Amino acid sequence: MDDSRIAANRIFLGESDPRFDDRVRLLGVGREETMPPGFVSRREGLAAWLLVIFHHPVTAQLRGRREALNRGSLVLWEPRRQHFFGSERGAWSHSWIAFSGSEFVHDVESMSGHCELALRLRCEKHLLDHFLGLLREFNEFRRPDPFLIAANLKLILREIARELELETRGLPERDEVRAAREFIRRNLGRPISVSEVAREVRLSPSRLQQLFRASLGETVLVHIERLRLQNARYWLDHTGLKIAAVAARAGFADPLYFSRRFSRALGLSPSEYRKSRSGGGAQPR
Repeated sequence: MDDSRIAANRIFLGESDPRFDDRVRLLGVGREETMPPGFVSRREGLAAWLLVIFHHPVTAQLRGRREALNRGSLVLWEPRRQHFFGSERGAWSHSWIAFSGSEFVHDVESMSGHCELALRLRCEKHLLDHFLGLLREFNEFRRPDPFLIAANLKLILREIARELELETRGLPERDEVRAAREFIRRNLGRPISVSEVAREVRLSPSRLQQLFRASLGETVLVHIERLRLQNARYWLDHTGLKIAAVAARAGFADPLYFSRRFSRALGLSPSEYRKSRSGGGAQPR
């Protein structure tokens, strides 16, 4: 049964909508949707990535702190992260997409260090054209085309990635950050602490964290986990290693913890991810 709710400028879909699968899943999209005074608040977030463009000044909780955001700000939330945003001063509007699927893992992974950070958009109009393309699939056609839905989503994510590239272009990476990243890369398969990395590059842990945030938009531990999950994805795609073996090789001592972190980052469990990519790897052994 189709449990979607459609309006001219927004659509809400069920998490199990049969028109989608684990490769591409759209949970909802809204374009310039006007909201009454007040806040959107979801303590547990969604089982999907949430991308929001704010068309009015709002207050949002980002990384545990409430911040005032300007018109034209974009924020990306990871699955199962708390959502809190809106305005008490009057009606406000936003455009948003909730999505998941292995098809988008590479795209969102490249932006993971910028989650829950406000990005000032230069290409808002171009992005909203793709939002319109998503809505058109449901407003004008009986059978929305998953290929076109995935294409519009990927174009939106690529445009945002280019915005991030423009924002960071010309900012030199400090030698200490480069050395720290190389040390981390060589030691991903074993436990690594921030203090150990800091000692390696002769900085205090707090100074190292400060430089990582400035250069990469993420903390040292977030950087380490992102690389480990990236490696885990590769082994899930290209080997028949069991989940526990993938976890150990990626640097996670506890397979259950690995599965939780993987699911939180990608919206799929390791086994679900492997199943969605079936055909590219060997059978688990």
